[in-house]
Amino acid sequence: MMIGIYVRVSTEEQAKSGYSVEGQLRDCQEKAKTKEVLEYIDDGISGSVLDRPALTRLREDIKQGLVSKVVCYDPDRLARKLVHQLIISEEIEKRASIEFVNGEFARTPEGMLFYQMRGAIAEFEKEKINERMSRGRVNKARKGKVVKNSYMLGYDYDKENGMFIIKDEEAKIVQLIFNLFNNPPSHIKGMNSIANYLNEMNIPTKKRKGIWHRNVVRQILLNESYTGVYHQNKWNTEDMLGNKYRSSEDRVAIALRPREEWITTEVPAIISQETFQRAQQKLETIRRRSSKQSKRKYMLSGLCRCRRCGNTITGRYSKNWNKYRREYTCLKNSVGAKSRGCTPSMRLPADRVEVEVWDKVEKWLNDPSEIIVASEFENESSTPSYEEAEIARINDEVEKLRIARKRLFELFSADLDISTDEIREQLNDNSQREKVLQSKLENLEQKNNDNQIHEANEVLLQEAAEYYFEKEGHLSFEEKQELLNKIVKEIIIDGDDVHIYSY
Repeated sequence: MMIGIYVRVSTEEQAKSGYSVEGQLRDCQEKAKTKEVLEYIDDGISGSVLDRPALTRLREDIKQGLVSKVVCYDPDRLARKLVHQLIISEEIEKRASIEFVNGEFARTPEGMLFYQMRGAIAEFEKEKINERMSRGRVNKARKGKVVKNSYMLGYDYDKENGMFIIKDEEAKIVQLIFNLFNNPPSHIKGMNSIANYLNEMNIPTKKRKGIWHRNVVRQILLNESYTGVYHQNKWNTEDMLGNKYRSSEDRVAIALRPREEWITTEVPAIISQETFQRAQQKLETIRRRSSKQSKRKYMLSGLCRCRRCGNTITGRYSKNWNKYRREYTCLKNSVGAKSRGCTPSMRLPADRVEVEVWDKVEKWLNDPSEIIVASEFENESSTPSYEEAEIARINDEVEKLRIARKRLFELFSADLDISTDEIREQLNDNSQREKVLQSKLENLEQKNNDNQIHEANEVLLQEAAEYYFEKEGHLSFEEKQELLNKIVKEIIIDGDDVHIYSY
């Protein structure tokens, strides 16, 4: 069994309190009376969150039985919040012992009281530090200083003087985006088209990597800072620093502060107020148009997939041989789409496909036994669904990871000339990969279960058929669509062939 040393230091603590990693390691090794230890170091990470890389590794190694004793400089290295300290120390003591360089505590009422008082004081000190730093930033902002770099396209940040400086090369890109949006040439049609144009012209993004997306263009068009009006203290980001170490459901969301708390700072303008307001009017017009119900409806929306490229098939109104028509296509024009679709793209007349599908469903409604036979045949003869195939593949990957982890543990316990840090890093990568796969597996299994919940049965089909006959076959578009969603699981389109799969 090994001794594990846990060390944590945040950037501000190292600067102000001298809590260096090296100093903590030295003191902990002296406490452990050996240098043959496993080191778990969270460098530059806040103690306000529990999900820290090194702490997570330590907790996993304790559960696996690799560590029998933990040495830590001080309880506040485990966590800043008292309740977190108690959770971690209690978890550790279920399988290992724990010692602190800076004082000990006994498992007595007096010892626990002393431990909790120290934790409460550490938590109070942290909150005071945060409060002072926040107040200092607000005071600087009220004096007209820019207190942090927001990495806006078009500006460089002068930290020493607390101000933005126009970066000419990037400012021209901002002006170009507003000009293309407000006064578009014939080949530019909307924000997605602007993003495509910027990519085609090899115009770099702010980070000078990646590609332009429609949402990035939209954020620039909505940014009032380019008019010289920069709002600080606009967003409440309290406790968000540790989000990258939290699970998605535990992350703290950013919140908009009341308008009266905003601090307006003057910065160099890149565009005029008139240019900005014109862009806002156009954006509002687009929003109103998109919020209105579409004039053209697509009965099979959300049901179709292309067998060849795997894309979902969506409806659109497009010109074909100089005539506009409703059609279904696998083509994806959005920037960053994983697949642009088939080449040449599949384009099927919506009227023909919808009639073909509805005729088949009408036969099922007129004779429910036919759909049950068809459903049984499909379940026996068809290939596994996308969800089932992915579940099988991910299960195979998880099993391979578990076998690899077992081998790594064997190496870890063997007396071989191999870096324990390297093995531990591989174990951590293995664990993180398995967590990602398990998350995907849960989502796929839930989706697969949802599909099975809708499995066709005589009662459901009888109800659908009764509704159909009650209407004497005269159903509205919405009623047809509702019945399709109840009966049809998926429609796979392969060229001109349309395959309908029921639940």
